[in-house]
Amino acid sequence: MIDLSNLRAPGWNRIVAELSQPATDDRAYLDRLLRIIAQVSASKQACLILPQAGQAGELLPRILAVCPGPPSGKPDAPPTVAAPEAVAVEHEKEVKQVAIACLESAQSRAFGLDGQNAVYDGQSSQGYLLAVPVPDAAGRAIAAVTLLIDARSRQAVQSTLAMAEVLAGYVHGHVARSELRRQQASVMALELATRLLSATNTQDSFKGASLQLVNDLTRQLGADRAALGWVKGSAIHLVALSDAEHFNPRTEMVKALQNAMDECLDQEQAVVFPPPEAAQDVLLAHAITTAHRRLVAGNPGLVACSVPLRKGDKTVGVITVELRAPPPAPGTAPKAPIDTRGVEVLQAAADLLGPVLAVRKNDDRILPLRTLDASRNAGAWFVGSKHTPWKLAGILLIAAFIFCALFRIEHRVGSMATLEARSKRVVAAPFDAVVASLAAGIQPGSTVRAGDLLVELDTRELKLQLASTAAKRDQGERQLANARKEGKVGDAQLAQAAIDKARADEQLIQRRLELSRITSPIDGVIIAGDLKDKLGAAVKVGDGLMQIAPVGDLYVQAKVDERDVGLIHPGGSGRVHTRARPQEGFDVTIDTIVPLAVATEGRNEFEVRATIQTPEPWMRPGMEGVARLDAGQRTLLWIGTRRIIDTVRLWVW
Repeated sequence: MIDLSNLRAPGWNRIVAELSQPATDDRAYLDRLLRIIAQVSASKQACLILPQAGQAGELLPRILAVCPGPPSGKPDAPPTVAAPEAVAVEHEKEVKQVAIACLESAQSRAFGLDGQNAVYDGQSSQGYLLAVPVPDAAGRAIAAVTLLIDARSRQAVQSTLAMAEVLAGYVHGHVARSELRRQQASVMALELATRLLSATNTQDSFKGASLQLVNDLTRQLGADRAALGWVKGSAIHLVALSDAEHFNPRTEMVKALQNAMDECLDQEQAVVFPPPEAAQDVLLAHAITTAHRRLVAGNPGLVACSVPLRKGDKTVGVITVELRAPPPAPGTAPKAPIDTRGVEVLQAAADLLGPVLAVRKNDDRILPLRTLDASRNAGAWFVGSKHTPWKLAGILLIAAFIFCALFRIEHRVGSMATLEARSKRVVAAPFDAVVASLAAGIQPGSTVRAGDLLVELDTRELKLQLASTAAKRDQGERQLANARKEGKVGDAQLAQAAIDKARADEQLIQRRLELSRITSPIDGVIIAGDLKDKLGAAVKVGDGLMQIAPVGDLYVQAKVDERDVGLIHPGGSGRVHTRARPQEGFDVTIDTIVPLAVATEGRNEFEVRATIQTPEPWMRPGMEGVARLDAGQRTLLWIGTRRIIDTVRLWVW
């Protein structure tokens, strides 16, 4: 116990000095406060209790630390603070009850262990439980310290409570120091980031800004070397090295730097080698530093520090600096080139620089990649930052499936199509003859009218036959006249028969002479028959010489697969595009479906004939194209899966 009336007592000064020292974090200071209150109050056991909200909104106590902890085994060693799992809490139920009363009222409480009344109502022979609130800056109780003490007088209990309240009040100093330290670090980080940003903003490209950053960072921190690495995929690549515009990425030094940056990237926190003590910073002390140790190997006094560059929750790069401590003054201990506060300042500056450099990096990329990143960021806002591409792909897939299952369009059966003449006329050889000549301009594709001369056959032999027949007729007439004079009836009959035969032959030859000039039977276009190579060649009766088709009387002949022919019907509509003019399409109406399949290239096809609704003058028989025949309104899902389902049905059946 310490006499509060004597503030100059050495023990009290020592306690005040210890409570006024800065702590690495709030937990370390609360552990120190618990230990000091336990020592000063000479309590058997002290507990640090934090309030915790229950499911129904009630206040639940949680024991965070207990003093004294397990014995250390060293004589005269100060008491330790341990977790409640390592030490049994005496009167745990009563400890939590008195802590709840203290936290709810934000006032100190004292209860006797042999009853439920407060200490001021009587004396307790078994001891007391004291509870002191630990206030924040606004006076709210953020924690409570419970003390288990032996039986004492009323005045001694009051003095113990007063002493514990005074010691708990030193939390305000810790809060003020922590806030001041944070503000100082923020100011230093802002000043460092401002100087670095002003330097990097003078550069137009990401490469120039990165090089300017590491050079200025080397000068500002007095570092031996600074480097900047940028995340690409799952690894990091060195993009800038101080005082080196170009570097070889295959050198051992660059590889060691990238390994150190990867080590910082994997842990997503700052890494320092040699690491500080756990009392100064627990995270830095327990960080993995294997790659940083290799980076500074062989350089005594050199410290390597890496901090991540972040843009939001994503790490986009790493800054690594190598610093060397200045030589110490005579009689003084060497000073570390960078302490935990310096690491905090560097990390805070990196947090301000990360988004700026990310924008510079994005501005240097091509427009499609920038658009992709913008889409990914928008998607991250919608579905979250974890696995964004997969989530967006899943949403788009579901939306596409719903759209395909509900949206209906006109399903069209596709097939190859040919324009055919509805009534073709074949011009054939009328008798065995020799092709003498062709009329001018007569060739496939020529337009002719009915009666136009097409071909002339050789008539020289016919003319000779005609002269011979005429001579035979004259001879028969003379023989007939002589037989009649002489009265020879039989000879007259033979002569008359010869005359009749000669006249018949003469009519036949005359007819052939007339047919030797072959003319067009109709108005139309010659669609087949090129006789230029047959001039002077013999042709037999019935040999096809040409084909003529009328110009406007055309129809579409489509070859439809047997899997699709059941979807169309006579009277249905469609559309055809020809290869001659693919940009123009014309409507057709299905006339007939020939009920006979034709095997073509290993599959069965049915011939479908359709009428052209608006024929064009440029259309010619034989033109090919693609026909799309309407098969009714169908969903996109049905159209895409119909053949697969039909195939599976056949397999299953």
